Amino acid sequence: MTPPHSVFFDGPAGYVELAASPYDDAGHHLEDRLALCGLQLQRAAARLAPARPSLGAESERAPSALDAQLAERRRWIDGRVDSTARRGGRLPLIELAATLELSDDELDVVTLLLSIELDARGLATLAEGGTPPIALTATSLWAALAPAGTARSSWLRRLAGPGSLLARGVVLRMDDPGPPLPLAAAPLRLCRSVLAAATGARLVEPALEGVLREVARMSAAAEARAPEGALARLVRSVAAPAARGVVLWITGGADGLTMASAVAEHARRPLVAIDLRALARETPWARARLLLALHLDQRLRGWIGLLDVRDGSAGPPDWSAELRALEDALAGPVIAVSDGDVPGLAAVSAGAIRQALARPTAPERNVLWSRALAAAGAALPARQVAELADAFPMNASEIEDVVASAHRVAQGTGGAPGADTYRSACLARQHARLGRLADLVPRGFGWQDLVLPEEELERLREILERQRHRHTVFSEWDMISKLPYGSGIAALFSGPPGTGKTMAASVVAAELDRQLYRVDLSRVVDKYIGETEKNLGRIFDAAADADALLLFDEADSLFGKRTQVQSSHDRYANLETNYLLQRIEQHPGISILTTNHVQNIDEAFARRIPFRVEFPFPDGAARAVIWSRCFAEAVPREPIDFARLGEAFELSGGHIKSAVVRASFMAASAGTKVSTEHLRAAALRELESMGKLSAASTRW
Repeated sequence: MTPPHSVFFDGPAGYVELAASPYDDAGHHLEDRLALCGLQLQRAAARLAPARPSLGAESERAPSALDAQLAERRRWIDGRVDSTARRGGRLPLIELAATLELSDDELDVVTLLLSIELDARGLATLAEGGTPPIALTATSLWAALAPAGTARSSWLRRLAGPGSLLARGVVLRMDDPGPPLPLAAAPLRLCRSVLAAATGARLVEPALEGVLREVARMSAAAEARAPEGALARLVRSVAAPAARGVVLWITGGADGLTMASAVAEHARRPLVAIDLRALARETPWARARLLLALHLDQRLRGWIGLLDVRDGSAGPPDWSAELRALEDALAGPVIAVSDGDVPGLAAVSAGAIRQALARPTAPERNVLWSRALAAAGAALPARQVAELADAFPMNASEIEDVVASAHRVAQGTGGAPGADTYRSACLARQHARLGRLADLVPRGFGWQDLVLPEEELERLREILERQRHRHTVFSEWDMISKLPYGSGIAALFSGPPGTGKTMAASVVAAELDRQLYRVDLSRVVDKYIGETEKNLGRIFDAAADADALLLFDEADSLFGKRTQVQSSHDRYANLETNYLLQRIEQHPGISILTTNHVQNIDEAFARRIPFRVEFPFPDGAARAVIWSRCFAEAVPREPIDFARLGEAFELSGGHIKSAVVRASFMAASAGTKVSTEHLRAAALRELESMGKLSAASTRW
């Protein structure tokens, strides 16, 4: 009696009966399917023979005979597959069909195309006049696989219609995107992700090259930054069977990236970064193909997507169009990592879990610095480690990167990194983010350079004291609970040009050992609605991370009075002012605004700025002091009548400094010391350049 699922095959001793035993090796299943493909290609040649007289029909088996043999072999393979499944065995082709929800007919198409990918000699079966085709076409697939009596047009609709293999990107046309051939003659191939899943090869679909990047496991330091039990909850969010699209949004900069890596590792799935810039650059046709390839690749490999939209990582924060396209295309979960809010991301992640990672405190940073230095085989005195931890509010990953960068620099010079090397690396990291929209103001001034009334100097000292003791008042004494709008320190420096406003900001920064960045309004203000707020948001976020001071010069142009809404322009101009009010109050650092026209500053804005410092135009006595303090120690000078200069020339501090520089060049050219006469001549030229030269001002 013939066993179930057995078939007789030709063998060297005649007919041999082969039972449908389970597959012990998945490769044997693939070999059997490929052998089946060989018969299917013979069937295609036989069915197409009437159109190819040169083949000679007598050289081919009759299609009906091939159909019978194909049916027997398929029945035998299916029996072995069933036996393997009952035993709990795994077969990649069967798993591929289940993952992609392929019908039996669709699996036949995939397997036949796979057979050509693995051995192109199968195309010789279809050769005409000795020249094989370059690939299978829809016509050759119809001839190989379609049941007898199936119209070719019906088969083509099943191959290329809605929901078909071509529509889903499983099968691709090789003639795209050039002038396409008719569908019946178009060469076809498998998507590389499908080929990789079927064979275990490491292949990437060309459309995905430069778009996907597998993320290696990172340091686990960020895991400690999450609240207790948060990691398990985050892992569950990405491991849920229905998880699709942005299901988790982590804010916390580089620590957020590390946390995303930890979530993927605990979920036992690869983490793959998606480059939004590459997606944005594509043409509509290429983008559609890329999204199909992304969907298939994620579905087959089971990776978790990573959207790194931190400022400076993915470019501008508004990726609305790209994010919406990804939301529709992806087959599985995505983790987004950002520094703060990203408008485009918020629109597609309404149901996502939001996890904010707190920044390490100064004592915690001290520990992180010590660990990072020890891991790099370096050490610093405890005082210097504490200074670095206090000056640069970085997270664990950033500290590790800075230490590594400092060691690379030290290796180039052949020495060991010291505190200055680490500090320079920290400053370089800060400037990489802030330097695109703000300019670093160099230090060089001290209290001795400021000539102000004592009352105004006391207000500057109050700003310093508030910053130095903010931890005690806001954290230890919990006064932050009484400030619902934020604890930012904002100061408005007003006064005529050249009276020392920027110099005072530089002095405050130097006293706090912080960097001062002047916001370049030409790079911030944008004609497009909403872009100015986005630029300002990036500046405030970067300044908060760097613990840097922000200086808004000529702030009245950006913080001007709100007007009655009479047009859309008025509405959006008012929105900018409202947004600035909100961000300055929320900003944990110091924001300094300078203006020459304090009357133009919005009243509500000025009222909510706690520190206002007036920089008056200096009187004669103050000008005399400024004249005396503008000289460097090394400048050779004759005895100078500073009091007379101060009374004679009504110049601001900035113009007095310019006059001293002019006089120094005059003296150097004459080969003499700087004299009162040099300074008088320089002062006159300054007045002339200002258009203020008069008979009264020339009296000496």
